[in-house]
Amino acid sequence: MARVSKKVSAAQREAENAQHRICFSALERQEEKLSAEKAEIVKQRVALYEQYADGNMSKEEFIRQRDAYRVQEDEKMEQIQRLRTEKNQAFQPVKRDTDHLQTVMSTVEEAGDVMYLSQNVVETFIDRIEVFNDEHVKIHFTFENVLADYAE
Repeated sequence: MARVSKKVSAAQREAENAQHRICFSALERQEEKLSAEKAEIVKQRVALYEQYADGNMSKEEFIRQRDAYRVQEDEKMEQIQRLRTEKNQAFQPVKRDTDHLQTVMSTVEEAGDVMYLSQNVVETFIDRIEVFNDEHVKIHFTFENVLADYAE
């Protein structure tokens, strides 16, 4: 029963991670689109200045249109900032999982040769050991909660 629960939990985690990747990709595409639109506004503002510099437009008209472009550009920047915040929030669960696994991997590297049961390995990886009357032994590792969702 526990094995099925672990498989379901791992499948759920993978589905959540896939959903986060899809959401993240969609947000990235939206950010690229908004960045392109902002770049276009900047080009239009430069072209506007060139028209004014060439004498093809009055100062009042130039200032009015320039201010309108600045407002549009500021709106695009605000939208981009909101998307970046959303991207960071969508990425947090995946980042948290990666950080947990990286912590476990760093601990394994620091412990050295884990093929032999040394005092360092025991202190690093074993939370407690239960010995039962029927000589059954149960070892509780310090990292089993972190890795439980990744077990088959």
